[in-house]
Amino acid sequence: MIDHIEVVKEAWRHFAAQWQTWVVMSLVCFVCIFAAAFTCVALPFVVGPLSAGMYVAAFKQLRGERPELADLWAGFNFFGPTLAITILGGLAIFCGYLLLIIPGLVLAIWWLFSIPAAVATGCGGFEAMSASRARVTQGFWSVVGFILVLMVVQMIAGFIPFGGVAIGMPLQTLAIAIVYRNLFGLEGALPPLRDPATAAPVAPAHRFCMKCGTANFATSRFCAACGQGMAAW
Repeated sequence: MIDHIEVVKEAWRHFAAQWQTWVVMSLVCFVCIFAAAFTCVALPFVVGPLSAGMYVAAFKQLRGERPELADLWAGFNFFGPTLAITILGGLAIFCGYLLLIIPGLVLAIWWLFSIPAAVATGCGGFEAMSASRARVTQGFWSVVGFILVLMVVQMIAGFIPFGGVAIGMPLQTLAIAIVYRNLFGLEGALPPLRDPATAAPVAPAHRFCMKCGTANFATSRFCAACGQGMAAW
């Protein structure tokens, strides 16, 4: 159900195209969460919206737009749904861990796409959690394999100083956003970003970036591969 290697490759291409923005955004997100952790009370009110902001940026890039640091704060537009997902989902997962761990792991896997679903569709927290569970159930072990691949990516990035945050975090966000697009669909999303050297020809309705030659939708304002602004017709 999920081509794990191709998802990671596409996530890397998107990251490489806008790595400066992603590194800054991830570091700012980490600092905010780290600061909120000292208050204990503020943490649940910050983690969800900031995670949503990362997905706002990821979905923008999958639609051919340029991600921005301001997208991180746009996640607070989903404060209600993300708060429900963070608190209620977190409590349920914690209780599941107390019951011999496995129930907690199952719940965490079921609800992997809850925040992306809330961001992509604007639905409530319960609806997002239900949609995530229903879709993941159809290919549970494929999603488990995807999570294991993400863990390997995070482990490799962790060998680089601050790599777990500056590289691992954006790659994980982009990879989950890509899988969400593939499994749930994403309105306005471009076709999967392929290696320009092996990409198949596209229909004349598309146009090519003057900088790197990557095919983009005719409506794209920025190249999905290198971020170059697309010239007007």
